[in-house]
Amino acid sequence: MSHRYTPETPPPALNGSDIQQHELLATLFDLGRQVTAVLDFDELLRQIPRLLGRLMSFDAFAVYLFDERRKELRSAYTIGYPDSGEPVRLKPNVSLVGAAVLSEQPLLVNDVNADARYLETVPGMQSELVVPLLHKSKPIGALNLLGRNRDQFTIRDVGIATQFAAHVAVALVNARLYEQSRLDADAFETLAEIGRDVAAVLDVD
Repeated sequence: MSHRYTPETPPPALNGSDIQQHELLATLFDLGRQVTAVLDFDELLRQIPRLLGRLMSFDAFAVYLFDERRKELRSAYTIGYPDSGEPVRLKPNVSLVGAAVLSEQPLLVNDVNADARYLETVPGMQSELVVPLLHKSKPIGALNLLGRNRDQFTIRDVGIATQFAAHVAVALVNARLYEQSRLDADAFETLAEIGRDVAAVLDVD
């Protein structure tokens, strides 16, 4: 049933649920804008959990990136993980992170001890939410959220993290391209300097 609203006929008031949904979408849009605006790769990695933490709570967090050459997932940034000085490396067919990346679907497990795929990387965790990072329908990594309590994450959290991950994937690719363009520019400038130096010593005498 459709309605027409004139200036004299105000639209119906939003209920609490509608307001919350509107605020959530506005926040997601704002966080997506913020994350895609960061072009420094290392700074982007630091910003991801800070921004996501405005939407949900977690006790440990990691950004995993897929290493095409080694065919493995490698932790690029972590919070709450043991400080071993080395990145966590996972094969795609190992762990809940690997399972989510292989299926290209988010994975929610609210009792990790009941799932044989769980691989403990942070002691004392009970819940895990993994969201693959996809760019042009190709997995490039994953966001991994861990909680100390069972049933810590909800279906709503899955939807929020999935929407946020879409922005993160774009931001990561853009930051990589920006980083590579700077490296290329530096390399060309170095080659130009070498060329000038070589030209300067080509005098026969």
